Amino acid sequence: MFLTVATPKVIFVTACFIAVPVGLFLLHLFLSFRKRAWLGFIAPIIWALLSIWIVAQTETYTAEMIIFCTGIDAILIAIWALCRYFKNKKENNANVKGI
Repeated sequence: MFLTVATPKVIFVTACFIAVPVGLFLLHLFLSFRKRAWLGFIAPIIWALLSIWIVAQTETYTAEMIIFCTGIDAILIAIWALCRYFKNKKENNANVKGI
């Protein structure tokens, strides 16, 4: 097993892949339940831009990074669709009970 010294660039990229997705995920959940549907797309767009920048900075594992980032984008969009579905279902149930 090879031990390498962590450079500031490696530490920064690692922090981006740990801290930023957690905050972005929480922001995404919050915005997905808002009244305006387009707010839920803010987090996937931010993630896509951040992913492009990270892939451009990385010299190794480029294909794996692209697959990982695309998968996360797909998960974020699926979560957005699920949140919209539950929100609409809740509103429809409230309308039926109110009639």
